[in-house]
Amino acid sequence: MGGALAPRAAAFEPRLAALVANPGVYRWWEIFADFFAAIDPRLPRLAESDPLGFDAEIAALMKSSPLVRWGVKDTLWKHGAATPHELMAQLKAYTNEGIAERIKCQTLVLDGTADPWAQGRALYDALT
Repeated sequence: MGGALAPRAAAFEPRLAALVANPGVYRWWEIFADFFAAIDPRLPRLAESDPLGFDAEIAALMKSSPLVRWGVKDTLWKHGAATPHELMAQLKAYTNEGIAERIKCQTLVLDGTADPWAQGRALYDALT
């Protein structure tokens, strides 16, 4: 989560001389929404419109995909969320939108060229 949290810290700590965001993260929740949308385009909207339905869909995906199972369990644990829909709501707090503009130190933003959910460009564009 360094690519999300380090820019937040830099925005409020004027003593920093430099920041490296690797990968650059602008909206943490959007990475998860895009990941789920790639599996089923209706999933991100379902998290808000039918939270229990979202949880059931994610539970089914976790049974069939080791990657989804590991990713959801790991992220639930890291964020202390009890359910997938609660996790999605909590992840919205991890944003650099409206914050990145406050970064004053020299900044290097990196992204993997093959990363389908890269957000480095969005973070970079928000820098002033």
